[in-house]
Parts: sequence; C-alpha cells; structure tokens
Amino acid sequence: MLDAYLVMSDAQEVLTTAASTSFIDTLAAGDAISPGARLKILVNSAFTTGDSADLTVALQTDDNSDFSSATTLTTTSALAVTSIDAIGDSITDIVIPPVCERYVRVYYTVDTGSFTAGKLDARIVLDTAKTVDKQL
Repeated sequence: MLDAYLVMSDAQEVLTTAASTSFIDTLAAGDAISPGARLKILVNSAFTTGDSADLTVALQTDDNSDFSSATTLTTTSALAVTSIDAIGDSITDIVIPPVCERYVRVYYTVDTGSFTAGKLDARIVLDTAKTVDKQL
C-alpha cells in the first residue's frame, strides 16, 4: 500500500534536470520521518538517449519549501542509460537519514546531454516491496 502524501514523483518524465513534481512537508525538522523509512525510486518508463546522457538522483532537504538553501542528504552515482532502460529498474532503495529538515524532495540531474524518453516513480516507503505467493 502506498500513501499518496509520500509520493514525490509519479510517472514523472525526466528528460532534463528537474526537481520532483512534489515534495514532502514533514511538518517538523529532525526525526519526523519514521526511523527506517526508505526512499525508493523505480523506472516507470524506459529511458532512451541519443547523446549518452546519464542521470544522477539526489535526496534533498530544506527548512523552506522553495529549497533555496537545499542540503543534499544522499546521491546516486551517475547512472548510464543502460542502467535505467527497463521498467522496474531500481534507481535507489535506501534508508532516509534522520537529519531531515522540514521539507524533502528528490532532484534529478541529467548530465552530458538529454534523454528522449524516460519516467520515474519516487516515494517513501516503510519497507521494500515483497512478493507474496497467493497459491499457498
């Protein structure tokens, strides 16, 4: 089950550098996000590029909603298109550090060029997805 308030990107097209379409207001700084909560980002639609673009994804926090003095909490390495060219590819699945300020967002940086297609889902979850065999 997903909480709509914890979704920062829902099939967000990421062709050039951009922030997530939504941010999360934790209503308080510090440990307002549940301990152990995870940032999970998945490819919703395969990425393609004509000029070898790559993608770096950062989790940012700030004390104001315009993110004018954003702090990066964690970032991925540069991801080549071959790492994000299939639906369901996992970009990141990490525990969120307990040092968040009031607002949290994801920031996508496209390096080297641009993508011609590609969409991402980014959300905070309490646990990674588990497959349940319903035929037991």
